[in-house]
Amino acid sequence: MPNDMPKFKYVDDNIVKKFFIKKRKKVLCKCCKKETNLVYCSIPYCEDDIEPLCPECIANGKAAEKFDCDFIDEPFDSDNIIENRDEKIEELTKRTPQYSAWQKPYYPNHCDDFCKFISYIGYKELKERNLLDKIIISSYNDEDFVRKNIEDLEAEGNFQGYLFGCLKCGQLILHTDFD
Repeated sequence: MPNDMPKFKYVDDNIVKKFFIKKRKKVLCKCCKKETNLVYCSIPYCEDDIEPLCPECIANGKAAEKFDCDFIDEPFDSDNIIENRDEKIEELTKRTPQYSAWQKPYYPNHCDDFCKFISYIGYKELKERNLLDKIIISSYNDEDFVRKNIEDLEAEGNFQGYLFGCLKCGQLILHTDFD
């Protein structure tokens, strides 16, 4: 199996490689039985132990189908998704690797679709990239609290930020959580 990273609709290409570990020695993917040295570093929501999994079996949905598992669990914001809602939820839960968070990872939506996870982010990075006035705060967060304490936000700290982007209009959405 080639070690090229497949495309994931709801995870940015620049961050998705952090969701997989590159092994020195090739292993067999538990789903497709092909050799790979890229393996998923999180645990899917299912009854069986299904490690290791290659990126391709997650991206094409074969791992979710074969093992009846989800890679993203609630909470995610699907209330405003109208068009092709079930297909979008399936793409998110069955074919999207999960980012690491202090609490359960959360996926906001915008323009009738889930947003793409772009990066872990803190105040310093938001300020350096001139994004403080361009972001909206996730509806899952208390906006007043986040705005009041945003200078304490760290990319890999106790108060952590997760930056998402709308797939249609590009609006940036900040989600935060605590350890």
